[in-house]
Amino acid sequence: MEQAVYYKFVGLELPQFATFEDNYKEDDLNIDISCKFSFAYNSSERVICCSNSIVVSKERVPLIKADLDAYFAINELSVEAISENGEIVLQPALQAQFASLTYGTMRGVIFAKTLNTPLSKVILPPNDVMSIFNQVIRFKVK
Repeated sequence: MEQAVYYKFVGLELPQFATFEDNYKEDDLNIDISCKFSFAYNSSERVICCSNSIVVSKERVPLIKADLDAYFAINELSVEAISENGEIVLQPALQAQFASLTYGTMRGVIFAKTLNTPLSKVILPPNDVMSIFNQVIRFKVK
């Protein structure tokens, strides 16, 4: 049985947010969404960053591009619990937890940033990210 990992949200950054309203047509009901996640670890701060990149497009023409970084501070005892041989080991379930929180935040960001624009009709759908993550990620501790 895996030990619980205690953490808290400590920050958000939105390094990229762009809308392309001129590319949007009112009848654009079928849109494509590209969603990517990546992770980084700052060992001196005990912070995991989950980055989410989203591209909403219609027939390969972009409507929205956004990158969101969510930062999670890991409790010191939890860091010890997920450490192994000088590495932080991020299991798929924990990756999915961070990704789910980051994606949910991205949904809110897109909603808020497109409010009162034609793109407000583009609502990022819920996403069960659990199936995306199936491999352990390891970070060397410096």
